[in-house]
Amino acid sequence: RGHYFPSMFYLLRHVGFDLVLKSLALPDARAMSSALQHHPDALRMLDLSLCGIGDRGLQQLLPGLLECRGLREVHLSDNKLAAEHLPSLGRMLENNAATLECFSIARNELRDDGLATLQRGLTACSQLTGLWLNGTGLRSGCSGQRLSSILRHMPRLSTLWLKNNDLGDEGVL
Repeated sequence: RGHYFPSMFYLLRHVGFDLVLKSLALPDARAMSSALQHHPDALRMLDLSLCGIGDRGLQQLLPGLLECRGLREVHLSDNKLAAEHLPSLGRMLENNAATLECFSIARNELRDDGLATLQRGLTACSQLTGLWLNGTGLRSGCSGQRLSSILRHMPRLSTLWLKNNDLGDEGVL
Protein backbone atom coordinates (compact mmCIF):
# COMPACT_ATOMS: atom_id res chain seq x y z
CA ARG A 1 0.00 0.00 0.00
CA GLY A 2 1.14 3.49 -0.78
CA HIS A 3 1.43 6.44 1.51
CA TYR A 4 -0.77 9.27 0.34
CA PHE A 5 1.22 12.49 0.29
CA PRO A 6 -1.10 15.18 1.67
CA SER A 7 1.93 17.35 2.36
CA MET A 8 3.15 17.21 -1.27
CA PHE A 9 1.64 20.66 -1.88
CA TYR A 10 3.64 22.00 1.05
CA LEU A 11 6.87 20.38 -0.09
CA LEU A 12 6.60 21.61 -3.67
CA ARG A 13 5.99 25.21 -2.67
CA HIS A 14 9.76 25.54 -2.36
CA VAL A 15 11.56 26.16 -5.65
CA GLY A 16 14.54 23.92 -6.23
CA PHE A 17 13.04 20.80 -4.68
CA ASP A 18 14.70 17.40 -5.39
CA LEU A 19 12.58 14.28 -4.97
CA VAL A 20 13.90 10.71 -4.72
CA LEU A 21 11.39 7.94 -4.09
CA LYS A 22 11.83 4.17 -3.97
CA SER A 23 8.14 3.31 -4.15
CA LEU A 24 5.13 5.14 -5.48
CA ALA A 25 1.57 3.84 -5.35
CA LEU A 26 -1.11 5.10 -7.74
CA PRO A 27 -2.79 7.40 -5.17
CA ASP A 28 0.62 8.91 -4.43
CA ALA A 29 1.29 9.42 -8.16
CA ARG A 30 -2.03 11.25 -8.50
CA ALA A 31 -1.23 13.45 -5.49
CA MET A 32 2.24 14.21 -6.85
CA SER A 33 0.82 15.07 -10.26
CA SER A 34 -1.69 17.44 -8.72
CA ALA A 35 1.01 19.12 -6.65
CA LEU A 36 3.23 19.54 -9.72
CA GLN A 37 0.35 21.11 -11.64
CA HIS A 38 0.00 23.73 -8.90
CA HIS A 39 3.76 24.30 -8.51
CA PRO A 40 5.30 23.68 -11.97
CA ASP A 41 8.57 25.46 -11.19
CA ALA A 42 9.31 23.73 -7.88
CA LEU A 43 10.84 20.40 -8.89
CA ARG A 44 14.44 20.31 -10.12
CA MET A 45 15.21 16.58 -9.85
CA LEU A 46 12.88 13.60 -9.95
CA ASP A 47 14.29 10.13 -9.29
CA LEU A 48 11.75 7.34 -9.51
CA SER A 49 14.27 4.63 -10.42
CA LEU A 50 13.21 1.15 -9.31
CA CYS A 51 9.76 2.37 -8.20
CA GLY A 52 7.99 -0.03 -10.54
CA ILE A 53 5.44 2.64 -11.44
CA GLY A 54 4.66 0.98 -14.78
CA ASP A 55 2.47 2.55 -17.42
CA ARG A 56 -0.43 3.20 -15.01
CA GLY A 57 1.79 5.14 -12.61
CA LEU A 58 3.36 7.12 -15.44
CA GLN A 59 -0.13 7.89 -16.77
CA GLN A 60 -1.05 9.31 -13.34
CA LEU A 61 2.15 11.40 -13.16
CA LEU A 62 2.15 12.80 -16.68
CA PRO A 63 -0.36 15.64 -16.23
CA GLY A 64 1.91 17.12 -13.55
CA LEU A 65 5.16 16.33 -15.34
CA LEU A 66 3.88 18.06 -18.48
CA GLU A 67 3.44 21.25 -16.45
CA CYS A 68 6.96 21.14 -14.99
CA ARG A 69 9.45 23.73 -16.15
CA GLY A 70 13.06 23.78 -15.08
CA LEU A 71 13.70 20.09 -14.41
CA ARG A 72 17.43 19.31 -14.36
CA GLU A 73 17.25 15.54 -13.85
CA VAL A 74 14.66 12.86 -14.54
CA HIS A 75 15.42 9.25 -13.64
CA LEU A 76 12.82 6.65 -14.64
CA SER A 77 15.00 3.52 -14.85
CA ASP A 78 13.59 0.09 -14.03
CA ASN A 79 9.92 1.03 -14.05
CA LYS A 80 8.40 -1.46 -16.51
CA LEU A 81 7.47 1.34 -18.90
CA ALA A 82 6.26 0.53 -22.40
CA ALA A 83 5.67 2.73 -25.43
CA GLU A 84 2.06 3.80 -24.75
CA HIS A 85 2.83 6.98 -22.79
CA LEU A 86 6.13 7.88 -24.44
CA PRO A 87 4.62 10.66 -26.62
CA SER A 88 3.70 12.58 -23.46
CA LEU A 89 7.10 11.84 -21.96
CA GLY A 90 8.64 13.27 -25.14
CA ARG A 91 6.64 16.48 -24.65
CA MET A 92 7.89 16.67 -21.06
CA LEU A 93 11.45 16.48 -22.44
CA GLU A 94 10.70 19.30 -24.88
CA ASN A 95 9.16 21.44 -22.12
CA ASN A 96 12.36 21.11 -20.07
CA ALA A 97 14.89 21.10 -22.92
CA ALA A 98 16.56 24.32 -21.81
CA THR A 99 17.39 22.98 -18.33
CA LEU A 100 17.44 19.16 -18.51
CA GLU A 101 20.94 17.83 -17.90
CA CYS A 102 20.34 14.13 -17.09
CA PHE A 103 17.71 11.72 -18.37
CA SER A 104 17.57 8.02 -17.57
CA ILE A 105 15.01 5.59 -18.91
CA ALA A 106 17.33 2.57 -18.67
CA ARG A 107 16.05 -0.98 -18.35
CA ASN A 108 12.58 -0.22 -19.69
CA GLU A 109 11.33 -1.82 -22.93
CA LEU A 110 11.78 1.26 -25.07
CA ARG A 111 12.80 -0.60 -28.25
CA ASP A 112 13.25 1.05 -31.63
CA ASP A 113 9.69 2.40 -31.81
CA GLY A 114 9.98 3.97 -28.37
CA LEU A 115 13.21 5.72 -29.33
CA ALA A 116 11.49 7.02 -32.47
CA THR A 117 8.68 8.38 -30.29
CA LEU A 118 11.13 10.16 -27.96
CA GLN A 119 13.39 11.43 -30.76
CA ARG A 120 11.89 14.92 -31.04
CA GLY A 121 11.99 15.45 -27.27
CA LEU A 122 15.53 14.12 -26.93
CA THR A 123 16.76 16.15 -29.89
CA ALA A 124 15.50 19.31 -28.21
CA CYS A 125 17.57 18.57 -25.08
CA SER A 126 20.81 20.26 -26.13
CA GLN A 127 21.88 20.77 -22.49
CA LEU A 128 22.00 17.04 -21.67
CA THR A 129 25.25 15.88 -20.11
CA GLY A 130 24.01 12.39 -19.18
CA LEU A 131 21.75 9.97 -21.07
CA TRP A 132 21.07 6.42 -19.90
CA LEU A 133 19.49 4.11 -22.49
CA ASN A 134 21.11 0.85 -21.37
CA GLY A 135 18.96 -2.26 -21.53
CA THR A 136 16.14 -0.64 -23.49
CA GLY A 137 15.90 -3.15 -26.35
CA LEU A 138 17.56 -0.99 -28.99
CA ARG A 139 18.80 -2.82 -32.09
CA SER A 140 21.27 -2.10 -34.84
CA GLY A 141 20.23 -0.31 -37.97
CA CYS A 142 17.28 1.93 -37.27
CA SER A 143 18.13 2.65 -33.61
CA GLY A 144 21.79 3.28 -34.37
CA GLN A 145 20.97 5.80 -37.07
CA ARG A 146 18.31 7.45 -34.93
CA LEU A 147 20.68 7.69 -31.96
CA SER A 148 23.34 9.22 -34.15
CA SER A 149 20.88 11.86 -35.27
CA ILE A 150 19.79 12.58 -31.68
CA LEU A 151 23.35 12.79 -30.34
CA ARG A 152 24.34 15.41 -32.92
CA HIS A 153 22.09 17.84 -31.01
CA MET A 154 23.77 17.18 -27.64
CA PRO A 155 27.14 18.97 -27.68
CA ARG A 156 27.50 18.83 -23.88
CA LEU A 157 26.86 15.09 -23.54
CA SER A 158 29.63 13.46 -21.52
CA THR A 159 27.92 10.29 -20.25
CA LEU A 160 26.08 7.91 -22.56
CA TRP A 161 25.09 4.41 -21.46
CA LEU A 162 24.02 2.03 -24.21
CA LYS A 163 25.17 -1.37 -22.90
CA ASN A 164 22.84 -4.38 -22.94
CA ASN A 165 21.30 -3.36 -26.25
CA ASP A 166 21.76 -5.16 -29.57
CA LEU A 167 23.32 -2.32 -31.55
CA GLY A 168 25.66 -4.71 -33.37
CA ASP A 169 29.06 -3.98 -34.87
CA GLU A 170 27.86 -0.74 -36.44
CA GLY A 171 26.81 0.70 -33.12
CA VAL A 172 25.92 4.35 -33.34
CA LEU A 173 27.40 5.84 -36.50
